[in-house]
Amino acid sequence: MSDPQPALASLPEPRQLVMSDGSVLNYRLWQPTQPTGRALILLHGIQSHSLWYDRSCSHWAQQGWLILAPDRRGSGLNSTHRGDVQHADRWLFDISAWINLARSLTTGSLRQSFRDQPLVSFQPQIVLAGMSWGGRLAAAYASLWPEKISACMLLYPGICPRIEPNRLQKLLLKFVQNTSMSPKLKKIPGLEPERFTRNISAQEFIAHDSLALREATLRFFWHHHQLGPLALQGLSHPQRPVFLALAGQDQIIDSHRTQALFQKELQHSPLPHELQWYAEAAHTIEFEPCHALFLEQSTNWLNRVCPAFSQSA
Repeated sequence: MSDPQPALASLPEPRQLVMSDGSVLNYRLWQPTQPTGRALILLHGIQSHSLWYDRSCSHWAQQGWLILAPDRRGSGLNSTHRGDVQHADRWLFDISAWINLARSLTTGSLRQSFRDQPLVSFQPQIVLAGMSWGGRLAAAYASLWPEKISACMLLYPGICPRIEPNRLQKLLLKFVQNTSMSPKLKKIPGLEPERFTRNISAQEFIAHDSLALREATLRFFWHHHQLGPLALQGLSHPQRPVFLALAGQDQIIDSHRTQALFQKELQHSPLPHELQWYAEAAHTIEFEPCHALFLEQSTNWLNRVCPAFSQSA
């Protein structure tokens, strides 16, 4: 595979958006050559940030998708309150803000392209995609507000992690989250680079990534736990089409358990779900040899479920 480190000269410049609580968060935008009325919002993992997924974002943009990839609050370029969040709802409210922005950008670019023709019955198509821990957020959001999105991509999602707090640890997290200990930073377990990929150059990139998040507050871990039931609901009983990608050699996510939770829905739902299993891949498919196949399969599904806007349609 090619060098996993993004080519800095070709990256879109970070932009900023003011959230409903006044926080200013960074995001990057990959824009298609011609607007097609479709946008994909990409939520990154617990350690990563938007630049990890430049190759996927660039590819989808070349296929006609507007790609909006935010850095989660307290992660990536967002240096304020690193690894912290006041409440789980805050993550979800942020996603709503990104969806509203994507909707506005998609509508605006299409109106500009068709400025001599009135758009008839146009509604932008919004796909919410979550990679790794971002998949936990995406599934939780989709279970609460399915009407806000057209489809959901759960890419090796952090819904059934191999490392979870035990019962006693969960009780302790619940106890301390309203105390002065709540903002205390703790090392995030299970972030060794070799867990993410077997690609040596990618491991080096992860190990030396200055924007990576390696610590989080106790209340972050508590709110992570609180999202669990919603994320499970979004995986096992989705109300929108889902593309689920799983890695067969995943050391971070229990891929077999994740597959089992989705299997009944896959077999019986009338929705155009798709499950792709990459048997030889480690967790972060972005860095694995199967990445080109993943891009082909995910793009085919995206274009089938959310076809490009046509004025004659």
